[in-house]
Amino acid sequence: MDKKEFIAKLEDHKNKRKPLTGLNMDGCALHHTDLEGLILIESVLRNVDFNHSQMEEVEFIRCELDHCNFEHADLPDANFSGSKLNHCNLSHCTLSGANLSETTLTDCDLQDANLVMIEVMDAVFHQVRVNDKTDFHQADTSAAKEFDIVHTEKKA
Repeated sequence: MDKKEFIAKLEDHKNKRKPLTGLNMDGCALHHTDLEGLILIESVLRNVDFNHSQMEEVEFIRCELDHCNFEHADLPDANFSGSKLNHCNLSHCTLSGANLSETTLTDCDLQDANLVMIEVMDAVFHQVRVNDKTDFHQADTSAAKEFDIVHTEKKA
């Protein structure tokens, strides 16, 4: 599914706040796109570029996201519950108030990310890269099932 097909499908569902279920997207460029209110359920996204996208209150419920780029994306109050994120770039993005409950993040980049007040109940963070600018303020990381983070030097 390319960007044009996805946006057409999204517009049809977005106004009604209806979820899109079972989508399979590979290599779609959605950078600089307004995706506010998007709801995806049990969908597979590979190599999708969400760079600099507006994604307030998006929901990725029980989705699989591989090698997706969310760099500089605005994702406040996003819901990733039950999803698996593998090799995703979430650096410099805003995830404040996001729900990551029962979410698995493996080898993801969270450097310079705003994670203020995120919910991580039973989440798994495995080999997740953070730096001194990654902000976990008011996030109860002790509620995570596994919290394996790797501190790196600040990106240049």
